[in-house]
Parts: sequence; structure tokens; C-alpha cells
Amino acid sequence: MKIGHLERISLTKHLAVMVKAGVGLSQALENLAEQSKGDTQKILKSIKLRLDNGSNLAVAMGKYPNIFDEFYLGIVKVGEQTGKLDSSLEYLAVQQGKEYALEKKVSGALMYPGIILIATIGLATFISLFILPKLTTFFDAFSENLPISTKLLLGMSNFMKSYGLVSFGIMGAMIFGFLMLLKIEKVKLWWDRLILKIPLIGRLLVEREVSRFARNLGTMIKSGLPIFEALKIAVNSQGNLAYKKAILELSTNLEKGRKMTEILRQPNFKLLFPRLVADMIAVGEETGSVEESLFYVSQFYEEDIEETAKNMTTILEPAILLVIGLMVAFVAMAIISPIYNLTGALG
Repeated sequence: MKIGHLERISLTKHLAVMVKAGVGLSQALENLAEQSKGDTQKILKSIKLRLDNGSNLAVAMGKYPNIFDEFYLGIVKVGEQTGKLDSSLEYLAVQQGKEYALEKKVSGALMYPGIILIATIGLATFISLFILPKLTTFFDAFSENLPISTKLLLGMSNFMKSYGLVSFGIMGAMIFGFLMLLKIEKVKLWWDRLILKIPLIGRLLVEREVSRFARNLGTMIKSGLPIFEALKIAVNSQGNLAYKKAILELSTNLEKGRKMTEILRQPNFKLLFPRLVADMIAVGEETGSVEESLFYVSQFYEEDIEETAKNMTTILEPAILLVIGLMVAFVAMAIISPIYNLTGALG
């Protein structure tokens, strides 16, 4: 069973409103269940049943970890303990909305070049498999005088015709094997560090991870969670293994009495956390408002992500169009050149 991201945000908002209005938690869940369908209704009824049997909300929701992650449960738990569940749910609704918007910006920026690349590969495969073989017989009649571009194109066509299925099978096996290798922690860590160094894309991913870390940690600290517990929860909110390792190391060093700023300024943290993060947290540590500094960092990088996404489209669009144009020109020249030579000779 699962609940969509937008539906979870909506449920959290509605639950916060009803609890704030004084509606009992069990009654609020029942009201939401009546308005829902499918898996959502079943999950809400199950949570209500556990509440009626004496469980608290965080524990009841914890039975569905694929829907309510540790960050979500941590905020709910603090809200129940402090008697400010309505405020905690409001925090969650706002932060989930920001997370959803952030993911949309990042995925939108990466989707355009991905679609163009797939379309280009598809076009090249279609030409090789279906267009060129029909011209092979014609070109064979004067194969001695064929231009190099035509010979290359025909070679590709013959290769795809003879070994196309085998090639795709090998490529599929290689991709599957790579995905299996990524399940090994050392390989996954190497890969996650590598992609952070890719021009443009790496910067976008760094900004996403930093923004997520700062926003989630700031929200948990403001909700009343101790920073050590908040950091342990923040680890599970990160998508990149390099950041998970770094945050665990950060937590360990904090427990030894070191300041967060001092740790983040170490060389091994600089790739993952830009200088702005350490500088802003330093201000927060001096003024006693680390959570406000973290919110500033999160907002700054969310805005920067939007700008980076626009720049990516601006830079990549002409480059991709140029590559496609060169491919089309190469195919056109390879097909037209021998025909032009033949007509010239006949003339």
C-alpha cells in the first residue's frame, strides 16, 4: 500500500487544521478516511484503529515506513510529546510542499537533456535498422566509389542488422549488472561521489542535498528535537550516500564536543558543503539560532537550484541541437553524396 506525495501533503494539512480546530485525533482520522479511497482509506482506518487501542500517532504511522519516513515520524513524535501536534503537522505540510517543489525543479532540469538523448539514440537506431538497409543494394552497385561517410553509415547499418539484438542484449546486461553493483556500499559511495563532480549536473545535485539537509535539520531543531537525534534522522532523508556518510561523521564529531562549523570547514566536507553553509551556521551558533541559519541556507539553495536549472536548459539546448544537426547532416551527406556523384558521372 502507498500514498502519493501530493496526497500525503494534503492529508497532513487537513489533519493539522482539524487538530488545531479542536477535533479529536481519532475523529479527525475517521473524517479523513471517509473522504478518501483505496489504499489511503485503508491506511487511515488502520492508524485510527491503533490509536483507539492505545497507541500514539507516531507509533501507529510507523507501521507504514514507506509512507511516513523517519523525518515525518520524528516531527510527529515531538509534537505529541510537547502537546503541539497541530504546529508539528503544519511544519510537516510546509516542508513536504517545499521538498516536492524542489524535486520537481531538479527532475525538470534533468529531464530535458534526457529526453533529447533518448530521442537521438532512437532516431539513429531507426535509420540504421529500417532506412539504410533499403539503400544498401543500391549503393553496392558502385561500392568502389563510395565516400567514407557512406561506407561508415553502411558499416553501422550492416552491424546493427547482424548484431543489433545481441548488442542491445549486451547493453541491457551491462546496465543490469551496474545496477546490481550499486547495491554494494563501496561502489555506491564511489558512484555518488563521482556524479557530484559532473559539470552543471553535479552542482544541481549538491544544491539539492544541501537544501534538503538544511531544511530538514532546521525543522527538527525548531520542533524541539535534540540536534544529535535530528542528525540521525536527517541521514535517512538524504538521497546521496556520500551525504549520509558525512552527516553520520558530523554527528559523531558533535558528540565529542566539537562545533558544527569547525567540522564543516574540514577539507573532506568542502565538496559536499559549500563555504556558505559553514559561515551561516557559524552565525547561528554565535547567536543561538542555528535553525534560522539553516532555513536561510535552505531557501538560498532552493532559489539557486531554480537559477541553475534555467542555466542548464540555456546551455544544453544549443549544444544538443548542434549534436543532432551534425548527426542529420552526416546522414544526409552519406546518402546524397554517392547519388550526386553518380548523376554527375552520367551527365
